[in-house]
Amino acid sequence: KLSTINVLKSTPTITWSNPAGIIYGTALSSTQLTASASVPGTFVYTPTAGTVLNTGTKTLHVDFTPTDYASYTTASKDVTINVLKSTPSITWSNPAGIIYGTALSSTQLTASASVPGTFVYTPTAGTVLNTGTNTLHVDFTPTDYASYTTASKDVTINVLKSTPTITWSNPSGIIYGTALSSTQLTASASVPGTFVYTPTAGTVLNTGTNTLHVDFTPTDYASYTTASKDVTINVSEKPVPPVASFSSNITSGNAPLNVLFTDTSTGTPTSWNWNFGDGTTNSIQKNPAHTYLRAGSYTVTLTVNNAAGSNTVRKTSYITAATLRAPVAALSANLTSGTAPLTVLFRDRSTGGSPASWAWSFGDGTSSTEQNPVHTYSKAGRYTVRLTARN
Repeated sequence: KLSTINVLKSTPTITWSNPAGIIYGTALSSTQLTASASVPGTFVYTPTAGTVLNTGTKTLHVDFTPTDYASYTTASKDVTINVLKSTPSITWSNPAGIIYGTALSSTQLTASASVPGTFVYTPTAGTVLNTGTNTLHVDFTPTDYASYTTASKDVTINVLKSTPTITWSNPSGIIYGTALSSTQLTASASVPGTFVYTPTAGTVLNTGTNTLHVDFTPTDYASYTTASKDVTINVSEKPVPPVASFSSNITSGNAPLNVLFTDTSTGTPTSWNWNFGDGTTNSIQKNPAHTYLRAGSYTVTLTVNNAAGSNTVRKTSYITAATLRAPVAALSANLTSGTAPLTVLFRDRSTGGSPASWAWSFGDGTSSTEQNPVHTYSKAGRYTVRLTARN
């Protein structure tokens, strides 16, 4: 008798443990896709190598096809893998140091991240930090919160003391013997504090250019440095009273008489007062010019002043202005006869009245306006010479 037996295909055994968790962004590779079988064959994974999984618990699947398909069935297996959120990378270096009083701004708050998101700084922009080493903190929230965790970072910044600004201009010059006071010691600062002057108030300085110094100590010493400043002051010698004196370019002449007066006073006067003695307005110029319109004898007075006192000089009958009279014309010649051509030197011999112009007529149709002309008679004859003198 014959009988039959049915021999079934064997099912291969697939070995594949749950892979270790990965960080979001890690692509599937042979590190996770590690299935093996009890017989030779090929594996097809779902999802495939290179896939980037979303966060959370994910199922990995493999289909196995044995090489000896006549003896073995296909097989498959699932495992799970945990995909963790990725932590963004924050880039933020320690900012350069700042001076106290500088508010935090985008110059210091410069954090950036490897993925899009928002930053919250502590302390915030606009904050003025105390001096010393301060910690700056940032909290980052990613836009893709499902795939990335929040992150934070700290940096440090050095806040240096600020140097106060001292305002103090060179004081006006003083006279020797004047003690230093709040009139000269006028320094001020941009912040509250105290001043110490060298030399101190009450000091009498020597003549010449002197240096004044101030040291400033701020009330808020934790935030501000000390500061100092120098200025200069000119101390001049104590003035002596002036001694009045003057001269003039002329003291007599015909009216109208123009006179230039020159101050020759000693002791460095700073103001002048001239009385010309003719009833006209006084002059306060140092070296005035004055015109005496009428004949007469005039007394001139000069008063000079400076910080130390005043002095007056009076010169009686100093200026004499005479009445202008018409001149009396007269002439002479070096010769009155001779052979033509005859050259003659004529001289003005007019008297009184100081002539200012001359008109000569030589009798031969020619003339001259010189005071002492030379004329040549080219033809023989008798000639009448006339001179008109004017003032």
